[in-house]
This record gives sequence, C-alpha cells and structure tokens, in this order.
Amino acid sequence: MKFPSAFCALLLPLLCAACVQQAADVGKKLEINGGDFYYTANVTETEVWKVVDVLTAAGFYREGGKTSAQLDRLRSIPHVRLVAQEAMLNSPAILDTVRPIARQVSEKAFGGGKVVVDICNDQFSTVQSLTYP
Repeated sequence: MKFPSAFCALLLPLLCAACVQQAADVGKKLEINGGDFYYTANVTETEVWKVVDVLTAAGFYREGGKTSAQLDRLRSIPHVRLVAQEAMLNSPAILDTVRPIARQVSEKAFGGGKVVVDICNDQFSTVQSLTYP
C-alpha cells in the first residue's frame, strides 16, 4: 500500500528509534528535543545546524521525541543517516516519507547539491538509501 507523502512525513518520528547501539564511532553528539544528532569531522558546523534545522522543521526532532540521525560525508557526498525501527527498515513507504526531507536538506543545507538519505538500523548500518536529486 502506498501512503501520501504528507501522511508519511507526519509519521516519521514514529518510524525512527533513538536507541543507537554504538558499535563504531559515529561522531560528536548533540541532543535535539530529546533525540540524538551525531556528526563526523567530515562536515562543517554550519552544515550540521542547517541539517538539524531541516529535520526539526520536518518534525523529525519533536519535543520529547526519541530519534537519532547522523550527518557524514562519503566520497564528497553528504549523507543524512536516519535510524528506523526494525519493523520499518525494509518498508518501501519509508522512502516516500524521507523524500521531502532529502529535497529540503539538499536545497537548504547544500545549495541544491546531491544528498543521500540512508535508512539505518540502530548501529547506523544502512538498509535503504535515497539519493536526491
């Protein structure tokens, strides 16, 4: 079943889990409205705050929410990594949910450049990816 993008965007905080089992170094940690945002040395502080602003505006970081995300750069392409609950990791609907976020991150944080949004398990291992544009 395919859900409208607006409906999926409202459900994004429910699809993501905050409990990250850190097997590897995921970078520095910020607490945003009760959730966790990690970033590596491969990104700038300005990029970090622009991505945090986009995720917060999209409803990913709601007050008291338990969500986790990471910003990294791999082969010069920014990757926004979102931790999802186990049941949602392989759902095609989750890509519809993150597509508008990918567009906003591209436009507002990276001047319209290429961005990859990775849907990850609680160890930040990628299960699905969406590249925008």
